[in-house]
Amino acid sequence: MTDTDWHENVFVHRVDTDDVAFMFARNFADEYRESTLQWEVPDADTTREVGDGGPRVADDGVTFLLDPCECVWLRGDKRGPAWTVSCSATAPGLTRALILPAPLRGRMTDTAGDVPSQSPATLQARIDRGDPVRVLDLRDRDEVDRWRIAGPSVAHTHRPNAKFLQAAVTDSLEEFVDGLAGEGPITAVCARGEASAVVAERLVGAGYDAHNLAGGMDAWARLSQVTELAGAPTVVQVRRPASGCLGYVVVDGDEAAVVDPLRAFVDRYRAVADERGATVEYAVDTHVHADHVSGLRDLAADATPVMPAGATARGVTFDVTTVTDGDELAVGDATLTAVHAPGHTTGMTAFAVGDVLLSGDSLFVGSVARPDLERGAEGARDLARELYRTITERFARFPDGTTVAPGHHAESPRLAGDGSHTATLGDLRDLRVFAMTEAEFVDHVTGDMPPRPANYETIIAANLGRETVDDDAAFELELGPNNCAATPADD
Repeated sequence: MTDTDWHENVFVHRVDTDDVAFMFARNFADEYRESTLQWEVPDADTTREVGDGGPRVADDGVTFLLDPCECVWLRGDKRGPAWTVSCSATAPGLTRALILPAPLRGRMTDTAGDVPSQSPATLQARIDRGDPVRVLDLRDRDEVDRWRIAGPSVAHTHRPNAKFLQAAVTDSLEEFVDGLAGEGPITAVCARGEASAVVAERLVGAGYDAHNLAGGMDAWARLSQVTELAGAPTVVQVRRPASGCLGYVVVDGDEAAVVDPLRAFVDRYRAVADERGATVEYAVDTHVHADHVSGLRDLAADATPVMPAGATARGVTFDVTTVTDGDELAVGDATLTAVHAPGHTTGMTAFAVGDVLLSGDSLFVGSVARPDLERGAEGARDLARELYRTITERFARFPDGTTVAPGHHAESPRLAGDGSHTATLGDLRDLRVFAMTEAEFVDHVTGDMPPRPANYETIIAANLGRETVDDDAAFELELGPNNCAATPADD
């Protein structure tokens, strides 16, 4: 079936089967990470040069999985001439070639049959309940470092898919599983739920309690959850757990307004309104967002787009209706009242409706907004002073019983009794930041800020209308955790 010709740092392996996988194990020398690997498939007239990273799929059907262990899968639709694959590297480290047995040859782009799976919604419900969740993340390290499934009850372990394949072929699955953090069922995760389906199937076949995250991290990023808040008028919170973004649909009678819409969920907002017999009349952004592409202009096809005047002063290039402090928007018999709330940005504006304060990025449940995304580190202290005045003075007129419905939630959210990400203003006023002096507050929120949101400059440009991004590009730009909060407010 096969023959191997070894050379110094080079091997050539000939294959006479139509569907086989190769794993090339090597040492983890740092200098090897700077080397270049060249894969040749002569019959496909293709040469690929790739560095550490991946996965990358070439048109000829070769999938490169490049991590501490190199793995390439070759697939053919029918038997034909044998393929020859050569690998060369400029640094030492290649140690052996492993040919995977038939049970492990499953196609990387196919979903294995009858694999136990769990939907993103079910997994999120487990996390929200505080159930133990044991995640085996098979993606590349750079993807995992960018964002991952997290929560107070989540035990997360990163193991590249090639590591699992190596454990399977060398009969060391027990050692592999013993090295996973946490206890209980294993949730296998990859980008699209394909490689993880193969892993979950193999784990189940070996007697382990495991399942696949259906659709992978792609489906996780697209998950939205809807919670209707108590009281009148109707306020519906629409949550994106993957990023912590929160948007709102306010409904009264046959009219609705959407506040802080994500482009990814435009259809969901319309459906929420339609299910309640209403049509979206207003699409409102509380500020120029830095962590997601706004759905304002998409909803504006059928509704009036609204932004704070201070936000448009940053250079918005499209037509919008502007509001300033105290301006009102009528939604049925209800009223959204603009509340100037600078701090996160100069134009940040909250909206009061009934007993609810849609606080945008100002006051969160357990934290406050970061002040450095508009003017950078040099302007952060001035905006932090404005944020202090917002939460202690501008919000002072609202009673303790006011429900604060923020624009984001933390990685470890605190759910209200109704399952929403809200809290009463009275409870939040017990946080330590409310007892600080202005100087103490400024030092607190500027002293230990998290990394800025990924791609925030491009996202801001898109939300100002200066750059155009399609839906796929917008989706990729938004992947990652929410970093719009400063240090937790009760630390």
